[in-house]
Amino acid sequence: MQAADVIRLGLAASRSVWERALRPDGAPTGPIPEVPRPQLLWRPAPGSHSVGKLLWHIADAEDRFVTQLIYGREFNPPFAIQSLDAEDDLIPTWDEIMDYLQKTRARTLEALDDLADKLAEERSFFGRPSSIGGIFAIMISHEASHAGQIAHIMGVVRRAGW
Repeated sequence: MQAADVIRLGLAASRSVWERALRPDGAPTGPIPEVPRPQLLWRPAPGSHSVGKLLWHIADAEDRFVTQLIYGREFNPPFAIQSLDAEDDLIPTWDEIMDYLQKTRARTLEALDDLADKLAEERSFFGRPSSIGGIFAIMISHEASHAGQIAHIMGVVRRAGW
């Protein structure tokens, strides 16, 4: 198994956590049914993030990491504002978020394929030394940490506990 294969598995594993959390019981596979807007925007406490904002942030961060940090290109958020800077009324629709997550992941996997033999190449991670492979590893842990938040919030929203 090559490093790129391990990264690919890690990306899939971190994604599967929030995907499972969003599926209702009895729907273990297939497209994720739409989470109603009130549940998508619900916050467990003032100042915390909603599931909608966390999903948007996962896509936004991954898009930015690949575009800006790996390829060195200018990152322009697709919704004209970065996720964590937006008020709740600016959170995209369910379909827009799911589409952004899917397209971003496809671009990430294309970048991984293109750069599989350059994972040790140096990059800057917001001023700290890293490598292309290191940035991919950060993507995995970043999504996994937010996936845990999403799982917890959805457990509370559905009164299923944690």
